[in-house]
Amino acid sequence: MSLQIPFNIKFLKNHLENLTTDQFEEVIQQLLVFAKPKYRLTPLTNDGGIDGYERTQAGKNRFEYCIYGVHTKRPNPLKYTKKDKIREDFESALAYIEKKRRSDGFEHVLKKFIVVSNYVLSQEERDYFEKMCEANGIKFEEYHPAKIISLFSTENDMLYLASSLSYINLNVPYSDLSTHKFTEQALNDLCDYKYENKSTTEKFKLLNSIMSTILMFSSINPMNESKYKFYAISKQTKIPSEFISTYTYIDGRFIKRTSSDILVIPIKPCHFIFDNKKNYLFYSSSLSPLYKLCLRLNIQLERRGDYLIDVALAECYKIDKGMFEWMINKRRKVFSLKEPQHEKAFL
Repeated sequence: MSLQIPFNIKFLKNHLENLTTDQFEEVIQQLLVFAKPKYRLTPLTNDGGIDGYERTQAGKNRFEYCIYGVHTKRPNPLKYTKKDKIREDFESALAYIEKKRRSDGFEHVLKKFIVVSNYVLSQEERDYFEKMCEANGIKFEEYHPAKIISLFSTENDMLYLASSLSYINLNVPYSDLSTHKFTEQALNDLCDYKYENKSTTEKFKLLNSIMSTILMFSSINPMNESKYKFYAISKQTKIPSEFISTYTYIDGRFIKRTSSDILVIPIKPCHFIFDNKKNYLFYSSSLSPLYKLCLRLNIQLERRGDYLIDVALAECYKIDKGMFEWMINKRRKVFSLKEPQHEKAFL
């Protein structure tokens, strides 16, 4: 059977090379999960500094590991050079294995360390990392864009790769997306509609599409909404823990943050935070915060024919802050508890 889509390998390679750090890290995790049946993601909030691994049982009490470190040609310039970042990832891999040994007393061995990057390492860099791994009895391997693409050989594999890189537009409706991908797509659409001069009618249609899909996921009849609507949305549309994300709204876009970038950790029931850099954070653990944001945007559209996302975030933050303070005061009255330290997130 011949391929129905003329895949341009050079285009796919260039696309991988030009993804931003956040985009590359997210896409590559999806691709590795698909291409490597034994590949396991590490929880984003407790990954021990590693991005993923493969584990094989090599004996009754022996486990062998291949650990992956995802790396881009543009690491955080305030924290790392490229060598620093990969060396830190390697040290984290060694620490992860040592922690495993201590936790159960079994023999856990790191056999291979793979650097997954959106560019080809220089010969100097490659020699450096091969010697670093060799000194610890570990094999070093590099997954650059061409190598990543080579993991996908069949037509279905290539279709998945191409769709993951947005090489083809599948025009997937919101209702066909997983909760975390729906959130990401909806946030992008809200920004696009704001800055592409879409009409008021088009913006109303977008908001209606997002909110009606959320209600559908929550099994809520839009014509007979309950006063427990937000509770139902939170319960019915939970995002799997490994895909829970925090976005920062900067310069008209929602930027997905890594856990190491975030100085203020969101706490229940807070999904909207004002951080130390005076930016708004959007914490997405279910579709409830997205629904709340859309409600505020819809009110703005009704009143002035347009919406301002930063104003809506400020309003949502104020509501969340008020709810949090109400809960704290209620607990003080009932249990006479001391003021919790994490209230400083609102200072």
